[in-house]
Amino acid sequence: IQLAENASLDHYKHQSEGDQGRHFGGIYVDQAPTSRFRQTQAALGGLVARTEIHSRLERGSECDLEGIFLAQDRAQIDTHTRLRHAGPHASSRDDYRGIASGRGRGVFQGRIIVEPGAQKTQAEMQCRNLLLSAEAEIDAKPQLEIQADDVKCSHGLTVGQLDPGAIFYLASRGVGEDEARQLLTYGFANEIVEHIRPEALKQRIQEELGVRLTQAVAKGAQG
Repeated sequence: IQLAENASLDHYKHQSEGDQGRHFGGIYVDQAPTSRFRQTQAALGGLVARTEIHSRLERGSECDLEGIFLAQDRAQIDTHTRLRHAGPHASSRDDYRGIASGRGRGVFQGRIIVEPGAQKTQAEMQCRNLLLSAEAEIDAKPQLEIQADDVKCSHGLTVGQLDPGAIFYLASRGVGEDEARQLLTYGFANEIVEHIRPEALKQRIQEELGVRLTQAVAKGAQG
């Protein structure tokens, strides 16, 4: 993808192979000054899936990446991002949510590079993850390489389970434990899906997410 000066693009990727499917994809973006790129990804199916998202930002450009990934059973779902700030006054944001159940494994590796001339950079990266079973695994590795001295960069990472207090709260109001887990897990992922602007695509992903999470939560409870 090549974005000319002042150009703007919203890009969506819905990745959903069958249980034995394999998917390898890459999105590579070259952003001219003051361009804007926004990308949302839903990686929900396949035995092995990997997506790379790279962007090079020039002066005053903006890059906003967000997504969800769900690794069920024995699946491995990988997401790798690399944002290279090559010019000043550019801004970027990574926001990803990961869910793993059964013996699924998710991987998120995010890398932000700020080159020496990229002063006044603003960059934020966060990855929040839920484990629904004892054997599920999510490996997350945020990386910052900062070679300029006038920047604002931050990163955050969490890997955990559903809050027992939230499950108890719903149970105390008549919601069954499995349903409470499904509601909380769906809400965790849907915060990203709600940002999808084409309504038909958003509804399709929400429907698939609901079905897959019902299965994932049920198997996690059995484990």
